Amino acid sequence: MAVQFEKEGDSVYLLLTKEEAEQMWREGETGLQKVAVGSRGEAGSGFHMCICQPDYAETVRALYEEILEHEGRVDILVYAPCTHAGDDGAVGERHSYEAIYAATERNVMGFRTLVDTIVPLMSKSTIRRIAVITEANASIRNCVSEDDYGYYLSLAAVNMAEKIYFNRLRKEGFTFRNYAGSCIGETMGAAWYVSCDLSNNPEEPSIHSDENRLVMRNSLYEEIAW
Repeated sequence: MAVQFEKEGDSVYLLLTKEEAEQMWREGETGLQKVAVGSRGEAGSGFHMCICQPDYAETVRALYEEILEHEGRVDILVYAPCTHAGDDGAVGERHSYEAIYAATERNVMGFRTLVDTIVPLMSKSTIRRIAVITEANASIRNCVSEDDYGYYLSLAAVNMAEKIYFNRLRKEGFTFRNYAGSCIGETMGAAWYVSCDLSNNPEEPSIHSDENRLVMRNSLYEEIAW
């Protein structure tokens, strides 16, 4: 999906965990290159694949140093938490609580580590946008799942983390997106919603301005209640 954000002259960094990179390699993903932690892997003009464990600060810091050396700034940071803990939803059954903890640790604390490290590079940009790709099941009102407890718990926590970052960084010119895809008859892709500028009239009530509040929207541009 990250490739969709690429325009001529842009540099796009696709961050993969070691497990994701190995799985893509096994599946024969075209253009995937195994690269060392924090190093640039060329997969086309302006496109870089990096192995980065977001819950390990040293790998994120290595990524920071790479971008600082070659690009000097980050315009848009897109975070898509995707670590599951397996089948951990059935009530009354034994679960791997270590796996649940590991999933929530990577998804939630990985987000914080990534944002805290990359924000100084974003401050050098005129765009300064942080986006989270999530699911409607991360909304209390819209959750219909009966399993995958750890995963959806972590998505809800990431939403709260994004709101806290919004409160802190909006006044510094940062904007935020929260996109829940996979809607039947979808008309709006994540790339469009993340990259486009929205209503930002200072005289408008914040409820009418997507730039002055944090909104979860689906691919029909419908607002999803938290």
